[in-house]
Amino acid sequence: MGWPDLICIECYMEKLVEALLAAFGHELLYVGLQGSYLRGEATESSDIDAMVILETADLPALARYREVIESLGDSEKACGFLCGRADMAHWNTLEIPHLLHATKDYYGTLADFMPPCTEEDLRQFLRLSLGN
Repeated sequence: MGWPDLICIECYMEKLVEALLAAFGHELLYVGLQGSYLRGEATESSDIDAMVILETADLPALARYREVIESLGDSEKACGFLCGRADMAHWNTLEIPHLLHATKDYYGTLADFMPPCTEEDLRQFLRLSLGN
């Protein structure tokens, strides 16, 4: 039995960043990877969980993003999410520790776009995680 036919995730992410920069220029703030490819648990059926932050994520930006994803191939595996700077600034503080821990930066630094996370937020996150 051979190895699964996995996507070269480093190659894919490099192409994704290049294509997003070409499509969005200075509007592109961040690109990161999450999920099974990041954890080294990917299989042939795994999605590619990319996180993208733009200055503004409006409907025209979503359409351009879809065009970029389709241009790269393997678009049926593309997953993750796209949001704007303001969306990240208002992110649920209880999710920040997990999001920072479960995302690998490829373009920009995720922490630069997250709202401040207090020690109490971290305690609440731990309580919630242990309860789940």
